[in-house]
Amino acid sequence: MRISHFIVAMIAISMAFMSCGDSTPVGSGLLEDEDLKVLYRDDFEIKASTVLTPPTITFTSLNNPISDHYIGELDDPIFGRSMSSFYFQMRYYSTGGLPDYEDAQLDSAVLMLQVNPELTYGDSTAAFDFELYRLRENILLLDTIYSDQVFVTDAVPLSTVNGFRPIDRDTFTITDPIQDSITLSNVVRFRLDDAFGQEIMNTDIPDEGQADALIDQFNGFYLTAISDKSSMMNFDLSSNSINSFLSVYYTINDSVSSRFDYVLGLDRPLLFNHEYAGTPVDEALTDTLGATDNLYIQGMNGVDVEIDLSDLLSLEGELLVNHAELEFTVAQESLADTILYPVLSNIGMYKEASNGNLVEVDDLFTARTIGATSLLFGGVPEKGDNNEITYKINFTSHVKDILRGNESTTVYLSALSKGQNPGRTVILGPNHESHPLTLRITYTVPN
Repeated sequence: MRISHFIVAMIAISMAFMSCGDSTPVGSGLLEDEDLKVLYRDDFEIKASTVLTPPTITFTSLNNPISDHYIGELDDPIFGRSMSSFYFQMRYYSTGGLPDYEDAQLDSAVLMLQVNPELTYGDSTAAFDFELYRLRENILLLDTIYSDQVFVTDAVPLSTVNGFRPIDRDTFTITDPIQDSITLSNVVRFRLDDAFGQEIMNTDIPDEGQADALIDQFNGFYLTAISDKSSMMNFDLSSNSINSFLSVYYTINDSVSSRFDYVLGLDRPLLFNHEYAGTPVDEALTDTLGATDNLYIQGMNGVDVEIDLSDLLSLEGELLVNHAELEFTVAQESLADTILYPVLSNIGMYKEASNGNLVEVDDLFTARTIGATSLLFGGVPEKGDNNEITYKINFTSHVKDILRGNESTTVYLSALSKGQNPGRTVILGPNHESHPLTLRITYTVPN
């Protein structure tokens, strides 16, 4: 561990030196033997507002960005009502053989989903009622799926489970024809309709290597949940989950009991819905200035903060940008809200791409690529001497690109890994009396 920390530190130092030596075209005449002086500015005029940005991408065919799937509903006095549900599919395992249902009779079909009980957001004591629907559209051929895309499902649930509470961390044992018994914990178990189980057994068995053969016929599933308190819970549908699968239990020739498992996952996009009417966020969205008001950042498909840094261009003449940092402070909330809705653990900075989507600024992209986001980029909450919580973001490379004329002066603050993050944070605007959102630049000029 010490070696890895040392390597990361050396990378950070190297990047800092590169930042110091990389000039902008604002002035390219600085020479190594010139008499130089270092200046500092934090008086830039900043405009900021709360905005709705394009829908979050929750699936791409090249790289599925989401492994954690939150589900449920939040009823937040500041951010209003937020709901999350998701789609997923069934397939054969890439290895492990294929079933042989000849002379077999169905006993039952059961779908199980692994819960991450530590990742509840909101009221951890909430109970959830689930409805599992059959998906009626083939989404496998879609290259990109956004968080507002709705697909056709059956009108009647395939299965329901009521009163599940992640906090209970239930453990139960089921009789199994292969292992005698299986002990499971933190799993939601859906008993499927016998007609659906029989349909699986009647499906033509493909050749080896056709793991996706079931998708054309069954498409997949859609899971929704209603919670009795403001809460969202988390399911693990990643390849690392050992307890998320669909099992068909059957008997051969009325004597030999057996089981066959199907893996879950593949395309598993989320569907988000937000209702802001009558909330402070709704009021902020109608305020085009937003400089004196609180600013709001939310995960899922929620609001972001747009920042206009046009005053950066007031930096003129020959200069070298050594360091650029954006600092902002969390607005105080009631203790109850702070406990239920902790602040975002990571906030990122983004720019608008040519297609209108938001993409990471280079500083964030580089830091994430080498696994040193907190060290090199920042964007994590820090507690101050007076218990205030602040975030600091290093975006030196992006500021240089702005001064070179290669980037727009508009940037966005958004929840990092937004599609798998139900969290939210209220921050103070640039005109706040004691803790304004502030841009700090350290730069070198000829003396």
